[in-house]
Amino acid sequence: MRLSRDLLIVLALFVVLALFTVVPAMRRAEIEEAQDTFIPYSTHSAQPNGTLALMLWLEQIGYRTQRIENDTFATPDEARVLFVFPSRETYADFEAQALLRWVERGNTLIAFARALPGDDNLLRALNAAVEPIGYADIVPLEQPLAATADVRVNTFSGLRLNRNDFVQYLSANGSPLLIGFAQGRGKIFLSTSPFVFTNDGLQDERDAHLVRALVAAAPRGSLVAFDEFHLGYTGKQLSLQELLYNRPWGWAILFSLVLIFAYLLINGQRFGRVLPLPQEVMRRSPAEYVQSMAQLFRRAGKRHMLLQHYRRQLKRSLGKPYRVNADLPDEEFVAEMARYRDVDRAELLALLRALDQRDVAERTLVKLADDA
Repeated sequence: MRLSRDLLIVLALFVVLALFTVVPAMRRAEIEEAQDTFIPYSTHSAQPNGTLALMLWLEQIGYRTQRIENDTFATPDEARVLFVFPSRETYADFEAQALLRWVERGNTLIAFARALPGDDNLLRALNAAVEPIGYADIVPLEQPLAATADVRVNTFSGLRLNRNDFVQYLSANGSPLLIGFAQGRGKIFLSTSPFVFTNDGLQDERDAHLVRALVAAAPRGSLVAFDEFHLGYTGKQLSLQELLYNRPWGWAILFSLVLIFAYLLINGQRFGRVLPLPQEVMRRSPAEYVQSMAQLFRRAGKRHMLLQHYRRQLKRSLGKPYRVNADLPDEEFVAEMARYRDVDRAELLALLRALDQRDVAERTLVKLADDA
């Protein structure tokens, strides 16, 4: 079926309207979702303790970014830098070992020690632990890592290390706050001050210089990954109903369907009355057929035609067993029949002549048909 020109124009307008509706709505939904996300250090969060600004800033200076939100934790093979922020979910031992092997291939890990009590497999694999040091606000940069003299750290925790192959960049009250050491062909930065990398912290130009220096080992265009998996984003699959009801493009699809239905309702043709199914139509009985035919012949006055019908049927039924031609004249037919069987020639001839009458009453017609 070919679509009419008017219908194509209407559909095109629906598509344009859907695009104008979906694109701003998707952007607005992302902003609202970021504002409503309160998970600390998540790149989904635009709150002061979120890291959405860090991801957007890295994209702006030439890096590609990716969130790790799979059903199982796995670092992308092409990633050159990975951020691991403090979370309530600890790393499993096999995850920590896999992460170290990824670093040994020449990549950079920027990790932050958890200040919460409990076993931390990642810290144990790095031979480090967390200890309280009191409040530290602004501390000097001890190594020429960035073009700044001091950094705002805003932390209450320091590192306790069971290793000495590290370079200390920040410290407070005798405890390291940011260290770096080699791991195979890669580099690991470990810190207790995630504030430096948050939306609030990056507003301080000194902190921004430090962040830029930590990722400088990866060339522009490299992939920078963020561990959202241990922050709670485990890639849960949404149902089709949830996608339609909770996503702007789902709203656009539903809106388009409503408009198309309204268009068809207004411009469509009404259906005719319902036709009964063939099996529901009651067929006439043979008696009704005979009565109908009799009524037609009666109205048309075709009595002679009916008598001729019975006359031919009589001659055929009598002559068929003896191969006597039914089209012979009545006298010859009766004579031929008398040769083969004992018949009353006079009675048979009289019946055939009676059936050949032109004008006959209905009562006589019925009697003759019965005799035949």
